[in-house]
Amino acid sequence: MADAFYGEIRMFPFGYTPLGWIACNGQPVSINTNQVLYSLLGIRFGGDGRTYFNVPNLNGRIPLNFGVAATGTPYAFAATPGQETVTLSYSQAPIHNHVFNAKSSSSSSTGMTAQATTTGTPPTGTSLMSRALNSAAKVINAFDTPPSSDVVQLGVMVSTTYGNNMGIADPHPNLQPYLVMAYYICNDGTYPERPN
Repeated sequence: MADAFYGEIRMFPFGYTPLGWIACNGQPVSINTNQVLYSLLGIRFGGDGRTYFNVPNLNGRIPLNFGVAATGTPYAFAATPGQETVTLSYSQAPIHNHVFNAKSSSSSSTGMTAQATTTGTPPTGTSLMSRALNSAAKVINAFDTPPSSDVVQLGVMVSTTYGNNMGIADPHPNLQPYLVMAYYICNDGTYPERPN
């Protein structure tokens, strides 16, 4: 393919590697049989520099121009910043509230004053939220301050610790919307000569 430079990376919308190209998946490539490409890449993407070198790995990544961004963030050539998932620490989680509304049936007082019965009309002063989906009477625990010990609230374990029921924050996805295609690097083209 004479219109491509050695080392040029292109994205193709088909599921196979065309002749003269290598998939950009970080694979090791023989120096002996790919000397021209090695002369351009060296071991900046990995390899031992004696028998093999690695091509760039663009699996799950987007290419980004090297240099300094307008925000002042430096991006070094061949660096791989960023991550697919992020786990927030306790200090990163903002203080927040979860609000819900409740109504007491024919109650002359405010708040949740009793449990619902399993059948029939709820008695006066009973929270309409306290009946479970299976009609079994359940106590509703509502807090204006965090609980002092682990309790069940609306069928969910509420803990004084941060994160899941083991005190560990679960990672959440950190990916922008994407369309999966394949990147390939040219291994049969014109050598990109340096300018004078």
